[in-house]
Amino acid sequence: EAEVTIAPTSTDTTPPADVSNLQAAAQDGVGVFSWQAVEDPSGVTYVLELADNADMTDAIEMRGKVTSVLVSDMAYGMWYWRVKAVDGEGNESQWVTGTPVENLDKTAPDNVLGLTAARQGAQDAVFMWTGVVDPSGVNYMLEYADNADMQNATQITTDATTATVKN
Repeated sequence: EAEVTIAPTSTDTTPPADVSNLQAAAQDGVGVFSWQAVEDPSGVTYVLELADNADMTDAIEMRGKVTSVLVSDMAYGMWYWRVKAVDGEGNESQWVTGTPVENLDKTAPDNVLGLTAARQGAQDAVFMWTGVVDPSGVNYMLEYADNADMQNATQITTDATTATVKN
């Protein structure tokens, strides 16, 4: 006689509850995304989608059993995100969208080095310095005056590493 084993089939078609309490923060290329855990007898996996557009096209998808994800090397700018829960039977909750988070560059660039000034012609002055690099770009503010106390100083903003002052 042949022995037949019949595996039980699941009749669980109930999705897990939607995630809640979504929180996010990002700064200097690092983002942290978290949400409240949900319960399901068959276990829960979470799906986090992260995109640089509200349509979520080309979203980065991350799956895991954790309720907090640290993302490094994030580009600067606005990030959109959403999370859903998937139970052990494959039932999915609805997507829950988090508040968009802006990844800001909060680290000041290095100090400018090698500032020199030279006369050009009878009255013009040329200022030069060594440029610095910053992930979000750099603008330089040159401030000059005809007195040591910098009273009534003039400011020039530029993205170049030289500035000519015409008198």
